[in-house]
Amino acid sequence: MNAADAIRELHSTWCEVTRQDLHPKATERLFFEFWRAEFTAQDLRCVLDHMQRFNRQNPGAQFRLHAQKVLGDLEMFASTLAETRAKERNRRPAPTARQQVEALRDRPVDAECLRTAAAQAGPITAAEAIKRLKESL
Repeated sequence: MNAADAIRELHSTWCEVTRQDLHPKATERLFFEFWRAEFTAQDLRCVLDHMQRFNRQNPGAQFRLHAQKVLGDLEMFASTLAETRAKERNRRPAPTARQQVEALRDRPVDAECLRTAAAQAGPITAAEAIKRLKESL
């Protein structure tokens, strides 16, 4: 890929991820230096996604998503990229509803909780208890 194509790809990635409309001529030099340092659009997307996720989780301490700030210091970008990749390797996806239910099944049952639930439900017949037991299996 030549420099012009790489700069266009980096620019479109930046605009897509940050939803900022940067003028290509204003940031051309930043993207060229970024490309020359052998970073890719995927690297840029990874770091920007990390910064946005961090901003959503920690509203008080936010990363500034300015092109000059993010791309201007390539050493800082490289360290942020390394940190982001390490966190991505260790990040666990949110459990699905099925996984949450399965985790609850394996927990020990609290006897006091059962007595309270039974007291609230009121008396049931043996046939109804058997029916509920069959449905739960």
